[in-house]
Amino acid sequence: MSGPQITSLFAYHKHVIPTLTQRMRQVQDALAKADDMTNSELARALGWGINRVTPRIGELRDAGLVGCRNEKCPNRAHLNAARDVVHDDCKRRCGVTGVQAFAWKIIN
Repeated sequence: MSGPQITSLFAYHKHVIPTLTQRMRQVQDALAKADDMTNSELARALGWGINRVTPRIGELRDAGLVGCRNEKCPNRAHLNAARDVVHDDCKRRCGVTGVQAFAWKIIN
């Protein structure tokens, strides 16, 4: 590894990784204040771009902390939404985009 790659890797571990955990907490806090929220609703509530919200939701789903709004859904995490069975109650109309979208909630 050359100098610039080491410097970039060091900066990533020192500055980016700690903020990821903080960002995950911010998403959890926003979700805790609502029944459920879509990614676009979270982005608006947090003042973030959607590309900052979506990975955090993925990380929280992978950790089993956030899941589908439908408590009866057999796959509450929807780790692969393209293959997972999606019930009508898993999605709802997004208040930001107006389209049907997954709505996430904190899993207790």
